[in-house]
Amino acid sequence: MTDEVFILILKARLKQYYQEGKSVGLELRALVAQFRQEIEDDILKFKYRDKNESNNKNRSGNAVSHSQDHQ
Repeated sequence: MTDEVFILILKARLKQYYQEGKSVGLELRALVAQFRQEIEDDILKFKYRDKNESNNKNRSGNAVSHSQDHQ
């Protein structure tokens, strides 16, 4: 869910609340929880990807240094 989609859904739910008097508290809590989880998942993926890239660079650097030692 993009930021824009989140904001549009949030606005629609608040509009329901103010115009119709409909309680939307639980829906908003679920929406916020879903959005928060997606953000946390994205952060973890980013950190994991950076860590893997760093490890791969270290491995390739070590492989090069070992091959030079044997010459």
